Order: sequence, then C-alpha cells, then structure tokens
Amino acid sequence: MKRVLIIIPRLDLSGPSKVVYNLVNQMNLNEFDIHLLAIKKSDTPKFKLGITKSINIHSLKDLRHVFLRIKKKVNLINPDVIHTHGFSPDFLAFIFFRNYKKISTIHGDLLQNYSDTYGRIIGFLLSKIQIKMTNSFNTQVACSATLAHLYKNKLTNLKHVDNGTETEYFKPLSKHNKAELRKKIDYPDGIIFVSISSLIERKDPLTIIKAFVKLSLSDSYLIFIGSGPLELKLRDYTKRYKNIIFLGYSENIKDYLCGADFFVSASQSEGLPNSVLEAQSCGIPTILSNIPSHRHIFDFEELSGLEFEVKNVDNLYQVMKNILSMNYDKLSANSRSNAVNRFSSSLMAEKYSALYK
Repeated sequence: MKRVLIIIPRLDLSGPSKVVYNLVNQMNLNEFDIHLLAIKKSDTPKFKLGITKSINIHSLKDLRHVFLRIKKKVNLINPDVIHTHGFSPDFLAFIFFRNYKKISTIHGDLLQNYSDTYGRIIGFLLSKIQIKMTNSFNTQVACSATLAHLYKNKLTNLKHVDNGTETEYFKPLSKHNKAELRKKIDYPDGIIFVSISSLIERKDPLTIIKAFVKLSLSDSYLIFIGSGPLELKLRDYTKRYKNIIFLGYSENIKDYLCGADFFVSASQSEGLPNSVLEAQSCGIPTILSNIPSHRHIFDFEELSGLEFEVKNVDNLYQVMKNILSMNYDKLSANSRSNAVNRFSSSLMAEKYSALYK
C-alpha cells in the first residue's frame, strides 16, 4: 500500500483545497494510505469541508517553530509520495524533503495570481521562485489543458490532470424540488442568473452587471455569491437596481447553484474553475468569458452553454439574450453530461492514482 501525504496551506473552502477534498474522497483506500497535512489550523469543521473518506488529517496548532514541526511530522508519517498544492507547501517540500518522491499541482497562472495579490514585481519574483522549486520535483501537474500549454516550456516533467467535481453531490433538481429550494434559500421568483466568485478585478463582476442591466428584463435577477474588495463599490453602483442582489460569502454553494437558471463568469484568468464545473454538474447552463480555460470546458460539449468575448459588455448582453431563447432542457442535460463524463472527481482521482504508483 502506497502512503501519500498531501500538503495544503490550510483546511478551508478555497478552490485548490476543494480540489484536494474531491480527490481524497475518490481515492481507493485499499491501495493508498492518505494523509492530509494543513500548514495552518482552521476552525472549519471537517463535515463542512466535504471530506467523506476516513483519512488521516493533520494540522499545526500554531506556527511557532513551523519548520521543525513540519519536518518532524512528515518524518513520522514517512510517505512514499508527497503531493503539494501552493507556494508554502512547495517551499517546505523543496527545502526539507528532497529525498522523497514529490508531485506539485499548479492551480492557476502564477504570475497573474501573485501579481493580483502582491503587485507585479513581487508577483513576478514569486512565480519564478515557485517554478524553480517545482522543477526539482519528480512531477508537476497542471490542473487544466490551458495551464499545461502555458507551462509546457517552463516545467521539466509536466503532466495534465483536469480538476474534477463531486458529480454525485452536485446533481440536478426536478422543477418541483427547485421551486421548493428557492423558497428555502429566499431566491425570488423569475429567471435567476448567478455568479459565484470573489469580487475582485480579475473576476470582472462589473461587466456582468452592465450586461444584465442592458438586458432589462422585469422578471430576471442577477445574484452574486462571494465577497471581496470590490463589494462596496459594486453595491453602490447597483443600489437603484432591486433585481441585482449581493448575498456575500457562503459555504452553501450547492443550494445557490441548484436554485439558479444560469451561471455567469466574466473572469479574465482561471486555472480550471470549480464553480463552473459544479454548476454544470447541477445541470445549470453556463455563460462564460472566452478565456482558454473556459473554452476547454466547452471543448467536449459546446451546447452546455455559451461564451462571450472577455470584457465585452455588448457581447455578453447579446449572449444572455440569446440563451433565453434556446432549449433549456437540452442545455441542462448537456451540462450535466459534460461534468459527469469529462470533469468528475472520480476521473481526476484515477489519473492522480497512476501518478502516485
């Protein structure tokens, strides 16, 4: 039996962490002894993380003497494989665990993501450092075909494993059950466009708002699930529109997806977004900016939604208008099929299992 140690920054509900939970839920525990180590302790209960398998979960109670604590814990676990996700896990594995088989998963455009958070100069340096570190690992994994293309000449042993979603958890509802769910979560009656993401510049929520306002449908609603630095500005911009609603951050993503009619993302950069895969798994047609990672999702099933030109308000308005006249049941069925057949967590786990052996 192979002992696999997966290291993440913390036990939370961020995109990369959710990918890890989806992965471990599908691992064959007769073949693999899975240990999950979070560098930072979290107050989020295990049941809210969605971890259903009985795996070994470790976290540090505090960050005093973090390097010694991590080194001691890893040596006690003595894994056959160390699988890292993120800068700090990569750094620790690079410095302290050179003699172990190591795999690192890249979850996004490092330069773009770090520049958004720390500015261009520091972002550039961090991305270069992380690429150099992971190049010393046995394998690097890109979580989408888009990232595999981006890093194909920068990483020495690069593999491609698409993110996968829990298709048995994110499932479509009947019309009756959707109506009952809407009452439960206080969704209004009408056509609901939902966008689930951080409210930051890279996600471009303003383009969605402007296109929706131009759509000018009396029985439609635009609902944002998420928070971020743009929230107050966006609330002020939309205060005269009663059908644009901000519900803030929520851990109840499934209900807000299943209660909606359409999912919208205007993101300017992504790895392979969990929220889009979850929406499709729920049978919710998606309206996506035409960035490469979104187009990759449509590669397998074009008629599971529509795409629009990134940052183009008029084009998004036209796409939102057009999708309302399309066969909704067909779009919904295609969305579900795309998630189940191409982007399931079981398929993701199968590919990672091959890398662990």
